[in-house]
Amino acid sequence: MGRCIAWRGVLIPGKEIWAYGMSGPDQGGYAVLLDDRAMGEFTAEAERVDYRYLLFATGGLDDGLVHTLTLVNREEGRYLTFDYMVVQSETGDTR
Repeated sequence: MGRCIAWRGVLIPGKEIWAYGMSGPDQGGYAVLLDDRAMGEFTAEAERVDYRYLLFATGGLDDGLVHTLTLVNREEGRYLTFDYMVVQSETGDTR
């Protein structure tokens, strides 16, 4: 695990997306973009470490499109730790 300026992943078509990572005292603020549109700013800073922290979730997406999720670390000297994502489509879950 290390410092991440930005992480970008191209996803298969899906209606719902969940992105998981880590929260804890060394984690910081981050921004989320979905299909290059700003979805908001969040923080993963927490008193205790959680290795299955939900970084971002959304639904109601067009299942026929390929979606791109971008996570951007917003705090110098803090961590943004991305681990995995789950994508649900009409044909089932993709991990």
